[in-house]
Amino acid sequence: MRAITSFLATVVISLACGVISFGQEVKDYYKFDDNGLLCEFLQTTPDGVKITYDGAKEIGLIIYPDGTQIDYSKALATSYDGPRIYPDTRKYDINGALPLKDWYKDLRKAESAPRGVEMMDGVFGIHELTIVFPDNSQANILFTSGGPRVEEYLDAGEGGDLVRFDRYYVKSINMHNPKILNPETNEVLKDGVLVSGVVTRSETKLEGTIVTADGETFTGLFGIKYNVADRRYGGGYNKDAVRNYNPKSKYLNSLSGDGKEDFSIWPQYGIDNILGVYPEKGTVVNKENKIVAMYENAKQLDEFDMASEMAAEQGKIDRAIAQAKKAASQKESITSKYGKKYADAFFAGKVIVGMPWSLVSIGLEAHSFNDFYTALLSIDRTSSYGSRKCYSLYGDNLAYVGHIWVVNGAVESITLY
Repeated sequence: MRAITSFLATVVISLACGVISFGQEVKDYYKFDDNGLLCEFLQTTPDGVKITYDGAKEIGLIIYPDGTQIDYSKALATSYDGPRIYPDTRKYDINGALPLKDWYKDLRKAESAPRGVEMMDGVFGIHELTIVFPDNSQANILFTSGGPRVEEYLDAGEGGDLVRFDRYYVKSINMHNPKILNPETNEVLKDGVLVSGVVTRSETKLEGTIVTADGETFTGLFGIKYNVADRRYGGGYNKDAVRNYNPKSKYLNSLSGDGKEDFSIWPQYGIDNILGVYPEKGTVVNKENKIVAMYENAKQLDEFDMASEMAAEQGKIDRAIAQAKKAASQKESITSKYGKKYADAFFAGKVIVGMPWSLVSIGLEAHSFNDFYTALLSIDRTSSYGSRKCYSLYGDNLAYVGHIWVVNGAVESITLY
């Protein structure tokens, strides 16, 4: 495809590659496709913030020098007359999407990008965006005629705690020291060591794992109990209600500012509102991977009711462990499939950069690694653009010992504390 690209102080015509270049700034550029439509650009503000657009992939990113990234891809649109962007109607008096070329021309005039609480006043006039901070906390924000609204946020606490909230519920959780509750009375039944799960089957229940202080592990669906005052009365907000929302992430705290007192901006829950968790439907195993309890409809089944199901589930567990151990011991097969480099690391009990996640998964099932016992999914940024996931690592005493980033099925990095 022929393109028109801008560069500083040079006019280069290259018939061999079909590119015509004009001048602006060396590191910044813009491109038009062979229909004359804006298809790509990089624009840098004087304070070092980079705004990028890739029309082929329909991706828009804003990258700050401190590592903060803003994804505005959801605000992008296409039409017969070129790419468009849905704007913040407080900044642009327009009904519908704005031609991207008009928005880009405004970017070229920008002197700086907003930071901290200023982001809640809008970012370059974009309608919707997701801010990802260096500590992995996130905020998905809509800018409407009535002002900003945080649709969803991921809070990052100490020791690797990560909890994602939408307007009403937890959507994913990876949290230390949860209380295991009776869902009817909120009585604390046990102390937990960690809980990890994501919403997959319903709007309120999560699927994942609860590990208790006595070494038992529940796997299945679980619920969360909240402590939050009633915020509404007569169709409005109860301004006298106590708001416990207090982000653990310093970045979210700087973003929220005084706005966290406005109930219409932030979701109604925070980490401090979580009283505990309770098993809904699933199986509890002890340290020897033997089933000790089963749950249905948030009730523990008695010995007779769970006898037949327990036999079947125990069989599945035993077979899975046996298969994992067998797979982990077959050096020739693993070397042939994954290559000598990764096979040697695997049989030395190590995870290295580039190792396929499918091989790491075999080791996790068989508990083959020296530096950690298990891994739980903390962050999942899977989209049509690719897969980027973070797994928290735990030792055999269930202490948090590090994390692994996995990009498109391979280990990108591993950090051990």
